[in-house]
Formats: sequence, C-alpha cells, structure tokens
Amino acid sequence: MKCISCSKEIKDGSVFCEFCGYQQLEVSLLDESKEISKGEDGVYRWVYELNMWTNPGILITLLKVVLLATAFPTLLVSLLELFERGFSEAIEAFVTVGGIAGGIMVGLAIIAYIIIAVLNGGKYCVAFEMDEKGIRHIQMDKQFKRSQVLSMITVLAGALANNPTAMGAGLLANAKKTSYSQFSKVKNIKAKRNLNIIYVNESFERNQIYVSREDFNSVYDYIAKRCKKANIK
Repeated sequence: MKCISCSKEIKDGSVFCEFCGYQQLEVSLLDESKEISKGEDGVYRWVYELNMWTNPGILITLLKVVLLATAFPTLLVSLLELFERGFSEAIEAFVTVGGIAGGIMVGLAIIAYIIIAVLNGGKYCVAFEMDEKGIRHIQMDKQFKRSQVLSMITVLAGALANNPTAMGAGLLANAKKTSYSQFSKVKNIKAKRNLNIIYVNESFERNQIYVSREDFNSVYDYIAKRCKKANIK
C-alpha cells in the first residue's frame, strides 16, 4: 500500500508511514462506510440527495451572493452622496438604497429558489468524487434520482477492472455542473454539521460538500488533513 501523505510504498496494514510518520487509520473509517464506496482507482464516491425544503444550505448561499451583489451599488451611491452632500445624507442613502434594493433582490431570490425547488421536485441530487488530490462536486441532471445515481455507480464500478476512468466519465457525462477543489489550493474549511455541509473554499472557487451525518466526521477529517494551507473552522 502507499502512504496517503507522501505516497511512498509501505507495508500493508501499516498504522503509520515509516518514512513521514503520517497516520493511515482514517482511510479504514471511510472504507467501512455503508454509503461511500471506494473504486479500484482509489477514488471515494457517494451520492447525497438534499431536501430543498428542509435544508436551507443552498438558499443561504444564494442570499449571500444576492446581498453581496446589492452591497456594491449601495456603497457607490452612498459615497457619491458623501462627497456631494455630506455624511448624514450618505447614511440616509445607504439605508434607503440598501433597504429597497436588498429587499427586492432577496424577494426575487426567494421566489427563484422556490421555482427551482418545485421544478426539481424539492430535491437536489449531487454526487462527489474524492481522492488524495481533491474533491469534485457533481450536480446531476434533474431527472436523476438518488437511487438512479447509486445504481450508476454500482454498474460503472464493474468496468473499473478494465478501465479505471469509466466510473468518473459515466458520472460526468450525466452531470449538469461540476466544481472541483484541489486540496493544495484550499484556503479555508468550515463545517456546518446541522446542515450536513462542509464548505471548502479556494481563493476564487467556492465548494459545498454534502455528506450524511454518519460519515460527516470521517469525510471532514480526510479533507482537513490534506488541506495543509487551509484555515480550519
């Protein structure tokens, strides 16, 4: 077997790497998972079906983006008022413009979220691929249910003996959108256990990792130990 940190060959069943001393035990925790499968290519894969009505994770992210987009024009108007009319007018403009624009944008965002949730049957089906280098978030097309993606993973797993890339290619072929986080570039990691979300953020790339409560700590530890430069919360 290879060390999960330095990739040097070590004895099978080793608890620590004889070269770098890195502990190898966390891999077995993932290997014992009932919902996470490990392919012959060494990639961990799992499926998560988020209930868009009961888990506000996506809505919270959407509202953050909307409010951030609203903040720029609000600040611009306030600065113009500050230079032209004074401090009190700038504060008034900030409150007025921010309140009106922010309220409208938040309202539109919530309406859009409800429409998307209805069109997707209230479910957000996503698959994940994770190895030593990074993790990929794969948003499946809306017609795919969790059971269908799980079946796809099982069928494609049989092809790995002859083609190590078959499973990944099969998932990506049916993906609506993908997002990849390279562990060496991750700047911060934040866990939201009550929402089953791990935020994995690079400088210009934001990723949300969904994982069941049973496997949350194992996946979180796996990611955290490989993001050497990350600020972990």
